[in-house]
Amino acid sequence: MPGMFPDSAALREIVESKGWSLYRLPEVLKEGARIWDFLELQGPAKEFGYEEMYIFAPKRKPGETLREAYSVTQGLGPSLRVDDPDDEKWEFLYIPGKYILPGNSVCISRLYFSDEHDVVLATMGKSRYSSDPPEIGIKLERAVEVFNDCFEIILPEEVGLEAPMKPWPNPDDN
Repeated sequence: MPGMFPDSAALREIVESKGWSLYRLPEVLKEGARIWDFLELQGPAKEFGYEEMYIFAPKRKPGETLREAYSVTQGLGPSLRVDDPDDEKWEFLYIPGKYILPGNSVCISRLYFSDEHDVVLATMGKSRYSSDPPEIGIKLERAVEVFNDCFEIILPEEVGLEAPMKPWPNPDDN
């Protein structure tokens, strides 16, 4: 059975200090509106297990659903600033040009912790909008340092989008 990432508490603190949380994303769940209902019931992860995928979501305001909190982000938010692609903290970088935002930031929506490969993989989910998502490999032993130095939140307004947008519809309302 895979173990737990030993610096989970420090990494969780960095992410939460920016107003976001990480939720474990079971493989059986597909993208879609119901995913947010499941994640909301599950609650944010306290620790991060190896060979597990986690998805970022903003912290909710009182009375707000997780789906509503996420929908106003327009798919933006968590990002890593990659000032020097040759820095040794990066195990590997695959960043198609369209994913580089102002300030050399690259949006991410997921983290995968791999003990086998000694990396934290930061990426986006594949979708009709991101069929070739970026992949950023961070050495496990430098993950907290990288997130402390390079993790930031990109607001829709910073890239010319309007926010907030209408929340995604709930499929149960039909």
